[in-house]
Amino acid sequence: MTTPTTNPASLFHDLVSCACDQVPDQTAVKDSREQLTYSDLMNSLQAVAAGLQAIGVGRNDRVAIYLPKNVPCVLYILGISRAGAIFVPINPVLKPNQVRHILEDSGTKVLITSNNRWQSLVDSMIDLESLTHIILSDIDKDPD
Repeated sequence: MTTPTTNPASLFHDLVSCACDQVPDQTAVKDSREQLTYSDLMNSLQAVAAGLQAIGVGRNDRVAIYLPKNVPCVLYILGISRAGAIFVPINPVLKPNQVRHILEDSGTKVLITSNNRWQSLVDSMIDLESLTHIILSDIDKDPD
């Protein structure tokens, strides 16, 4: 009789860890501008998680992502998961007041966005109590 094997992937970011162990040099994610292997993705998401934890992000804290759909966006989602936080995806076509409502309603602690997007949001973010940190990515354009 064969003993059933269990899947070691129990959380979202664990899928990358399992794939990294099995096929580290295989392409994990790509868009029109860049691609990452599973090994590169694992290293990068660990760095994102460590950075979030360094600014006080803990288990079940909300971290919102207001970026175009691209490789960095995937990386941030996985890094947030690795940090034990909950990612709040925000549709990149929403207007500033809609973004504020999502951030306020979810109790988001950290917002990850681009400089251009932040400039469009800044006026609507005044007095948003739950938001303690803004992380500006240098990604300002949607992938081709």
